[in-house]
Amino acid sequence: SDVVVIDVGGATTDVCSVLAPDAERSGPRREAAGELWRSRTVEGDLGVRWSAPGVVDAAAAEGLLTPEEVGPLRVAAEFRATCPGLVPEDAAGRAADQRLAALAVTVALRRHARGERIGPATAPRRGGKDLRQVRLVLGSGGVLRHSDPDRATALLGAAATDHAGGWPLPREPVLRVDRRYVLAAAGLLAEDHPRAAAMLLRREFMAGK
Repeated sequence: SDVVVIDVGGATTDVCSVLAPDAERSGPRREAAGELWRSRTVEGDLGVRWSAPGVVDAAAAEGLLTPEEVGPLRVAAEFRATCPGLVPEDAAGRAADQRLAALAVTVALRRHARGERIGPATAPRRGGKDLRQVRLVLGSGGVLRHSDPDRATALLGAAATDHAGGWPLPREPVLRVDRRYVLAAAGLLAEDHPRAAAMLLRREFMAGK
């Protein structure tokens, strides 16, 4: 099944997609039948601590913020960049973390799926990913892991239904957050015990699906 993983960190937000190749879309240079199409993008301006001001800049450029929201959120972002060890203890601080994470996920997914434009603004984008067949959208990173489960899932759902983003949306994805560091464990198992790693991931994230 096609999968997207979004890892929200303090300095970057990474998006990894694993997609079954589409012969018609890929054309004569497509990968061999049955081989998975893997892609990773690392957004160095979309972290929720050191790079938090970049989240505000990118979100404003994407039209995701109202003018009234930019100023207060920028103050919160700059504070996090200077105090990366911050653990919010009040509702306002946690809300700012949630908002920054939501924006980072949305912008990172847009960039990953749309690809990048090389040349003038009228030039076509290259390297975009068709995520319509994605069955699992998986969130990772401390800001998601330690959030209220319903809020974290809603955050992923909002990004996966980003109709204004200009990219093909997953049709009916399962939304999950890696709360128990299972991705790291599966990664360690994968090379020597790939079947065990696959079973672990299915049991954790796709049970009953």
